[in-house]
Amino acid sequence: MQHSGLLIIEGVGLFRPELAKYLTYKIWVDVPQEVANARGKKRDREVHKNPQDAKWDGPWKRNDEEYFNEYKPKEMADLVINNS
Repeated sequence: MQHSGLLIIEGVGLFRPELAKYLTYKIWVDVPQEVANARGKKRDREVHKNPQDAKWDGPWKRNDEEYFNEYKPKEMADLVINNS
């Protein structure tokens, strides 16, 4: 099998200085946190049949807010896509 040399990695917390040096091109999909959380809750309930609203509203929300404030991933991105 041939490899094109292209690897796509997805994850909210990837835009950190210690990892950024390994990323050639960074794409940030921008959506307000309340919209993203509502989508995550809906997916967990309807697709995975595993409601986790308390985690979305509690620790996951706080972790995301801390990450956004500290690392400013939208500013680090080479391309920002609005997905509101």
